Amino acid sequence: MKIWLQQQLAEYLHRLHRQLKLLRQRAYATGLTPLRISAQPPMVHVQDPWKAPPAAAPLKSLHELLSWQANSQPFDSLLKATVPLPKAKSPDHQPDRPRLLVCHDLHGNYHSDALPQGDQDSDYYRLTQWSSIDTFVYFSHALVAPPPPGWINAAHSNAVPVLGTFITEHESGSLLCELLLWTEQSAEAAAMQLAQIASYYGFDGWLLNIENPVLQRLIPNLVHFIRVLRKVMHEMVPGSQVVWYDAVTTEGILEWQDTVNDLNLPFFKAADAIFINYTWKEDTPAQAAAVAGVRKHDVYMGVDVFGRNTYGGGGMTCDVALTAARSAGLSAALFAPAWVWEVGNQPDWLQRQQQFWDKIEACWEAPRALVCQLPFSTCFDQGAGSARFSEGELQSQQPWYNLSCQSPQPTVRLPSTRFDPFTGRFQTQLSDQLSDHLSNPPPLVASLCNDFAFRSGSCLQIKGNVAPGVSASVEIFTADLLIPEPGLYVSFTYKAPAQPTPTHMELWCWMEPSIAVTAPACAASSRHTQGTAHILAMLQPHGVCLVSPDVDTSHIPVEQ
Repeated sequence: MKIWLQQQLAEYLHRLHRQLKLLRQRAYATGLTPLRISAQPPMVHVQDPWKAPPAAAPLKSLHELLSWQANSQPFDSLLKATVPLPKAKSPDHQPDRPRLLVCHDLHGNYHSDALPQGDQDSDYYRLTQWSSIDTFVYFSHALVAPPPPGWINAAHSNAVPVLGTFITEHESGSLLCELLLWTEQSAEAAAMQLAQIASYYGFDGWLLNIENPVLQRLIPNLVHFIRVLRKVMHEMVPGSQVVWYDAVTTEGILEWQDTVNDLNLPFFKAADAIFINYTWKEDTPAQAAAVAGVRKHDVYMGVDVFGRNTYGGGGMTCDVALTAARSAGLSAALFAPAWVWEVGNQPDWLQRQQQFWDKIEACWEAPRALVCQLPFSTCFDQGAGSARFSEGELQSQQPWYNLSCQSPQPTVRLPSTRFDPFTGRFQTQLSDQLSDHLSNPPPLVASLCNDFAFRSGSCLQIKGNVAPGVSASVEIFTADLLIPEPGLYVSFTYKAPAQPTPTHMELWCWMEPSIAVTAPACAASSRHTQGTAHILAMLQPHGVCLVSPDVDTSHIPVEQ
């Protein structure tokens, strides 16, 4: 009898423990506070939200999502993006070619980059290789992760759409999905809230990651949720995207498929694209392309830059997986490229980033056009710096970081840099993509420079040795636009060191078909100089070059 009572008591306590655990998980999923057994309520210090610095933050519960309202939080308006995506880059469909998606996760995100008014950590992670990226995703393990305005503004300045993340995980995620998908109406309510959040903050869609089991009877409501979110997003944010992550199956089981098949095809059909888990094999891209058919460009083969069971090993060999995906006509998704910032020595991270992207760009297609609408301007600001400049004059030596200040970046492959521990500075070194032989470098090399700037914190520096009477050029932008019939007004500013033979610099627009128009500058001195031009043609530009010193244009046909 005693043994029987002990067994019954043990079973009762086990059931009670499980019920309490479920109650806590339901409370977490709905945003309610779990019950506490305590003689006295805990002392909690609540900071006045109006005294805290403005900062972007995720929504962590279903209650927060469903109760979200615009302008309901202090400083909410400061968290809205101020740079819209260029209209020429927001069509109703994505480019009909393999595309590259970057999914950014750095320690869960929302650190220095979350502060809309900026920070003093000038060495915090940033991207400048936008011309190789088609879509940017801001990832966090919280339920709803809207991107901070700095990332949206920087990406939009470089014509790249930005997605937030909606994710459910673990047992609490299963309970949340049960509440979210209980009826079609509850699923529609959540989809409408997500669309309103994206529209309000100014970003371009969602990555959906349901990484937990879901009751099979609720799978139809999950598909309905994806369809409704996609429809409402397209209505509220033209050109937006809803991307599904390969995790839960149509059977409600959490089982990554690593390809496109019957167990995730309904989700793919309901969404704009699918992000395939990164543990696929060498022959997987061909199989996925066969199933996807005409939508093969909407299949993003996942590549974990940290190399966790990813094909090709990740890290500096991510190009292996990208080449395999592209050879099958599929797109690719790089997860956590901030790996270059997280590993190794901090002073070297810019060098690692450039080397990483050199390899990515070598196996992916040529950089896409950035100049896609007028007016267009840039000062090559990276969104961080060790000082601030205005009109070429030093204004402050206070380090700063604010991605909203980033301006359009060059669409060419700039040289890598290395950190010199003796001088404490970064030195330019030519990458394999810029020169076949280091012993025979090109006469001119362009690189981003943080030592001085015309405006903000950085500029484009052009260095090299060019003999008198010999021309040399460096391509800095590609463009895809029609020049307006009245013409195009172009101006640029440069600074050259004082020397016996003044440097002569011109801005050239190479056109199709075989037409070049020049924007001459005044004789340069140690002061900043401006040059202007008027292009009288309605053509499609093919590229932009800086030319120095004395350019012979007799071999170039110019339309009068």
